[in-house]
Amino acid sequence: AILRETLSVHERRAPLTPRHVERLVSAEGVDVLVQPCAKRIFPDALYEAAGAHVREDVSEATVLLGVKEVETSFIDAHPGRTFAFFSHTIKGQPANMPMLDAALRAGVRLIDYECIRAAGNPSAPRLVAFGEFAGKAGMINALRGLGLRLQALGHPTPLATIRPAHAYSSYAHARAALGEVGAAIAAEGLPQHASPLVIGIHGRGNVGRGALDAFDALGEGVAVHTDTTELDALTRTYGSVEAERLRRMVHVVQFGAEMTVKPLQRGAPFNKTEYYAHPERYRPCLGESVLPHVTMLVHAAYWDGRFPTLLRAAELRELAQASPTGEPRLLAIADLSCDVDGALEPLVRTTTVDAPYYIYDWMAKAEAISGAATEGNANALGAPSTPPSGKWSCGEAALSARPGVLVMGTDILPAELPLESSEHFGEQLSRFIPALADTAVAARPFGDQLDTSAVGGPVGLPRELWCATVACGGELTPRFSYIGAIRAARARAESQRAATYLRHASAHEADAHASATVRLSGHLFDSGFINAALDTVEASGARFELRDVRAGLGTHAPSCALLDLAVQGHDAVDAHRRTAELVSGLQALARARTGAEASVQLVSGARGTSRIGPQGAPSFSATAARGTPDADGAPSSLHQDQRSEGGDAFSRSAGASAPRHEIVVLGAGLCAGPAVELLSRDPLNTVHVVASEPRAAAALCARLGRANTVAHEAGVLEGGNGKHATPMPSSLVRGLLSRAHAALSLLPPPLHPHVARACIDARTPLVTASYACEGMLALSEDAARVGVPLLCEMGLDPGIDHMSAVRLLERARSDGWRVQGFESVCGGLPAPEVALANPLGYKFSWSPAGVLSAMEQPAQYKHAGKLVRVGGGTELLGSAKSLSAGALARAYRLEVLPNRNSLAYAPLYGLDGDEVHTMFRGTLRYEGWAQLMAGFRALGLLDVGARIRAGAVTWADVCADIDVPVGTGIRAARDGVGASASVKAVTADVTRVDSVSHALSALGWLTRGGSEPLVPSDTIAGAPPTPVSVRDAFCTLLARRLAYSDCAGDHDLVLMEHTLTLARGDEPGVERRLSSWLALSGGGGSGKPSAMARTVGLTAALGAQLVANAETRAELGCGGLLRPTVAAVYEPVLNALEREGVRFEEHLHEPTACMLSSARASADLHLRSTLSDLARVDPRPTVQHE
Repeated sequence: AILRETLSVHERRAPLTPRHVERLVSAEGVDVLVQPCAKRIFPDALYEAAGAHVREDVSEATVLLGVKEVETSFIDAHPGRTFAFFSHTIKGQPANMPMLDAALRAGVRLIDYECIRAAGNPSAPRLVAFGEFAGKAGMINALRGLGLRLQALGHPTPLATIRPAHAYSSYAHARAALGEVGAAIAAEGLPQHASPLVIGIHGRGNVGRGALDAFDALGEGVAVHTDTTELDALTRTYGSVEAERLRRMVHVVQFGAEMTVKPLQRGAPFNKTEYYAHPERYRPCLGESVLPHVTMLVHAAYWDGRFPTLLRAAELRELAQASPTGEPRLLAIADLSCDVDGALEPLVRTTTVDAPYYIYDWMAKAEAISGAATEGNANALGAPSTPPSGKWSCGEAALSARPGVLVMGTDILPAELPLESSEHFGEQLSRFIPALADTAVAARPFGDQLDTSAVGGPVGLPRELWCATVACGGELTPRFSYIGAIRAARARAESQRAATYLRHASAHEADAHASATVRLSGHLFDSGFINAALDTVEASGARFELRDVRAGLGTHAPSCALLDLAVQGHDAVDAHRRTAELVSGLQALARARTGAEASVQLVSGARGTSRIGPQGAPSFSATAARGTPDADGAPSSLHQDQRSEGGDAFSRSAGASAPRHEIVVLGAGLCAGPAVELLSRDPLNTVHVVASEPRAAAALCARLGRANTVAHEAGVLEGGNGKHATPMPSSLVRGLLSRAHAALSLLPPPLHPHVARACIDARTPLVTASYACEGMLALSEDAARVGVPLLCEMGLDPGIDHMSAVRLLERARSDGWRVQGFESVCGGLPAPEVALANPLGYKFSWSPAGVLSAMEQPAQYKHAGKLVRVGGGTELLGSAKSLSAGALARAYRLEVLPNRNSLAYAPLYGLDGDEVHTMFRGTLRYEGWAQLMAGFRALGLLDVGARIRAGAVTWADVCADIDVPVGTGIRAARDGVGASASVKAVTADVTRVDSVSHALSALGWLTRGGSEPLVPSDTIAGAPPTPVSVRDAFCTLLARRLAYSDCAGDHDLVLMEHTLTLARGDEPGVERRLSSWLALSGGGGSGKPSAMARTVGLTAALGAQLVANAETRAELGCGGLLRPTVAAVYEPVLNALEREGVRFEEHLHEPTACMLSSARASADLHLRSTLSDLARVDPRPTVQHE
């Protein structure tokens, strides 16, 4: 339903035009109801002709569309519906809180047009907006006001003939009229006293573009200047004969923030990014750069309370004093953004369509109260005559010759161009209507309404609408929950103000007081900083008023507010001292609570007065300029927002300089222990551990015994068993992410994209220890758009291998070497003595399914200048080579398999593909591993398609089904009576006999001769609970039989080695080999984490700490998918790992053989069963494990 607008008699816009309605009815099958309205720009009959039903009662509609706010009683009368309009509630605006309460009370779904932005990003451009038309209508009315002001001052111009924007039948009509005005200026010229007439437009966004478009309609009477430096030359012609040639045109210049502020630090250049992040480091300079040169200032830029006031009355006085006429050149100000008490001090109130202008007296710092001017006065002065339809008052103050500057600040400017603005608005909105009208989606809980069809989930609200939903089902949505905190803080301030008023009204003391205003910026409401600040003020005995609250959208967007303070003292000096101490105390609070990333800036005061205001009411002084520096150009001590420095991102203490963060860890497996332990060392961090396994999270937190760890036993993901089998993060996880500073996912890699999507929605940085899969890569653009980093590959391999390799390469280059070859190998293995205990020579520190999946991945690398491609599965296993060179080869008997696409890392490592003759990354295993896995594969144990029959109980049943004998020697299995057909087939090739022989022997050990239950009752966490394929069952078996235990001596190893082949330009033909290696052991009982768990968990945790900290996160640049190959990541992380005992050794030596050699004879590839052989200690027995 399209609602009738009731807020203003001038509101003629509609959210949808008849053309949009016809398209929705005919093409989308949407029923449309329209409330009758005589003032709407489109007659009711046109809606009826388009297929809509015009009626007063729209209670049948499930979606109710308006433009401006809706009456509270109407919302109460339509519970459970979806409302969409400009609610003006998202900043906690007091005037509209009753309406928001009605929306909550009625359980409606409230969508605010202002928040419908690209990809749901609160900092992205608005998709459904009227901004361009605010600029167009605003410029038409501003030019008219300037013409009327000039006329009142005795300088009639063609500008005075311009009518109000709403008096034209269309924007095209208005442009035609402006063209006639421009032609008249070009032909007749402007009065010499008014020339050159220069208009400055501040802002290049939608509003600024609309303003410039309307100005361009003047046609031949326009002169556009792209550089503000040209204004000085124009100004020098003011009032001179030379101005004659310039008086036949109106000049305009458009500029941005670079001309409105300058750094407090002398000589520092303007930096837009720094200004938006730290506006307290800048001071206003509009009075120096632009105002001396312009006749009218049009403000069309965004502003909020964090930024300095750009124009004050004092600057207008200074401009007047510097002028030969005693009047500033600036005659008019049009604030199209309409921020009262905002960027421009002269805008003290909003103006109306009926009376769009007033005169501001810069001497009195207030609106000038003129005499009873009338339309008759206007006509006598030559203003346009009253139109036949009635009067369109210009705001008679514009016609007064009183000293001052004309000000316009109408807040519904787009309503003056209702035809085109409705067409534009409806075209954007109509594409969202079918999704809004889906009642099945509206019936779901809000967290489940988001459209996830792109990843196989259910169809729902587009992200743009979901993120614009302020309330649903009687509650504020997570993104807008801060509104409750704003209201609570404001109510507290009002309560305190009333209490102090009564207390001082009854007092007879005449104490002095001092007042000041401070600007609070940062995460004021979601961090609780605002409550702590008000506690500090109340404890000091001061009175306060909280005003101009500007809330950032989403958990990680900053908010700001002005806090007026009034402090009593025995005399003025004492009051001033106490005020300064209070402000310093608030600044110290901001430094101590850095999780809020807050700043406290003195913007006015502290100024002493002799008495409290009348009857003790607050009497706040606000005469000092905001952000005004001391004489030396630096801010005074009360302005400074000092922050502690020192150390890298991980070496700061947990004292006042340490940040307070909430970090969510998803998963409670082996790697989670070291990660949570590191993150929870800082008592200012709160670490939430979420796991679906019973008691897993609680047990992990209990082992640590730290109060800042919180266990959550709940499903991390949900919704994966229905028609749409793609899981989504659970409502608990989404709630935690909405207030977290970082998330660390230690879940299986296929689940990372689903977590990443939720993190993007919540604006929460994410860290994973897994490779950046296609699903993560597909989300990179969305994450970059909203500035959310997705830091992947923060484990051992991948992770430490990347970081250590890049640092080694940079070190070699800085020493003047050219890199000609790069080889890197890594593996997590049991210690040699542990490997002897089983025929695989291996234990699993992570999911067996992940290990087996990695074997299916193809690989490619470059060796001796040739490209080598290796297919996955059997081909990959057959490509295993003995590790024959390097430090690890001297100590251990290892083989290496190619690890995925090595060439993809050449650009990440900064390697020239043409110059580097060898580029190889490999995975380490003890010799014989690949042959054994090939045997398992040949027997069908890795076959996903082979299903397990119902009724199978033991592994003997499974082996019988797949025709594999258990507990039988290879010769008997192949040649005996009733020999297995599958074994006969796979051993027909003599080269496969040994691999199958070892596989049968190992399978007998794993299954205890076939008696091992298929699904043991005590299946370990992480193993598939109900295997349905042979491969799943085999993974369960491996996880049970080859898991690391907490027994003494059950150690593991992490091995890694990089080898660079280097050359110098000044030493042709001379090569060197630079090696860097890591050998780390862990585990062994007493709850000690394994080496694999430590290296993965610590690295991932350091990544989470890195992105949680705002300062270090800023060094990473924009969001999107990241890998740890940039110095901002690898330098602090590797340094921190060294402090944890994870350090590399380096050695520069003469070239030797390549790390890879051809495979030994098959007999030599057999897995040895002695410690001396595995550890390369002579003598080497040749006993084989049969």
